[in-house]
Amino acid sequence: MLKKLLKILFKSSFSFKNLGKKEVILFDCDNTKYIKKFFKKENTFTLSVRLNRIKVIYLNKKVVLFILKNLFNNKLKTNYLLSLIEQIKPKLLITHIDNSQDFYLVAKSIHKKISCLAIQQAHRADLNTNPYKEIKNIFIPNLFCFSDYDKILFRNNKVNVSKFYSTGSLNLAYAFNYLKKNKIKKQQIYDICLVSEPHLNVQDEFNNIKNFADTCGLISIYTHRLCIEENLKLIFVGESVKNTLSGKREIQFYDKYLGKNKFNISQQAKSTFPSYQRIYQSKLTIGHVSTMLREAIGLKKKVLYCNFSGSEMIKSPLSGIAEIKKPSYKEFKKKVLKILSLSDKKYFDSLRIEYDKIMLPPSETFKNISDKIKKFQ
Repeated sequence: MLKKLLKILFKSSFSFKNLGKKEVILFDCDNTKYIKKFFKKENTFTLSVRLNRIKVIYLNKKVVLFILKNLFNNKLKTNYLLSLIEQIKPKLLITHIDNSQDFYLVAKSIHKKISCLAIQQAHRADLNTNPYKEIKNIFIPNLFCFSDYDKILFRNNKVNVSKFYSTGSLNLAYAFNYLKKNKIKKQQIYDICLVSEPHLNVQDEFNNIKNFADTCGLISIYTHRLCIEENLKLIFVGESVKNTLSGKREIQFYDKYLGKNKFNISQQAKSTFPSYQRIYQSKLTIGHVSTMLREAIGLKKKVLYCNFSGSEMIKSPLSGIAEIKKPSYKEFKKKVLKILSLSDKKYFDSLRIEYDKIMLPPSETFKNISDKIKKFQ
C-alpha cells in the first residue's frame, strides 16, 4: 500500500485551494461519459477515486483536519473522499459504477445528508456466486436498475439496497440512439451472434466457478461447429479492441478452444457500438452470462443462455426456450435450430415472462432516468 501511495504522490499534482460548492458529484471518473450528459457542466464535479486515475491531490486545511478528526473511523482513502465531498456540499452523489466498493463506503457515511445514487452498468450475476461476506458490504441507497428482475435478484441475495427504480440500461439506450441516428436497420444479416466472454482473470467475480472458463470455451466450440455443419452465417463479437493487450489476450483465450479451426473475433472501437449493431442484425444471440444477452432482449432479439457450468450459482434470467443447461452438442444443435425456426413473435410469446421484466426497452431509458434524477436534486 505504501508503494502505491508513493507512486500516486509522485505522479500527481497538488492543489491547496478550498473546493467550491457543486450541485452534483460524478463519482468515479472511469465511467462518467454517459451520466454527465444529464447535468450542466458548471454544476458538476468529477471525483476520481481509482488510484491510477487520480491526477490532482487536494490538500487544503479542511482536508487535513477532516482526516485527522476521523483517523480511526475510516480508511485513509475513504476519509480523503469524504473530506472533499464535505467541502463541495452536493445535493447528489451519482455513479455509473454500481459495484464500486468506494461508493459503498462513502454512501454509508453520507446518505442521510446527501442523495446517493448508482446506475446499474452490468448484469450482476456475481451476486449469486459471491460469498455473503462480500455481499454484506454492498450499500446502495438508490439504484437505477435494468428492470424488475434486478429487484428480485438483489433481494434474494439480501443485498442492502434501499430503493429500486427500473430505468433500463443506459449503455443500451445510447447504443439504440446511435442505431436510430445512423439509420441502421433491424435486419437479419447474420444467423447467429456469439458473444465473447473470455475468462482472463482468475480473481474476477466468477473465480469460484472452477469450470467457468471451459464453459465459455465450450459454447464457442459448439457454436462454430453448428455454423459450419448447417452453413449458418456467424458473427463472433469481441469485448476488446483489436491490437490492444486485452484484445490479444481475448484471442489467446479462444485459441485454446478454437485453435484447430479458423475463427475470427470482431474487435472494433466501442464508439460505433459494434456489438449492439451485430446483435441488432442477427437472428439469434448466444452466450453464457453476458450483460449483452439481457440487452439483446431489450432490443427484442432472440437469445440463448448456455448455462453449461453445472453450478447452481450460475442462474439465467430466462428459462425454457431461452436456456440450455446440458452440455450436449446434440441438445445444443436441436435447441438452436428450433429457435431459428421460430419467428420473433413466437419466440417471445413462448417465454414465461414479459420481455420488459428482463430489460426495459431502450426507447424509454433516457426519460426514465432524467425524470427520476430531477427528484434527487
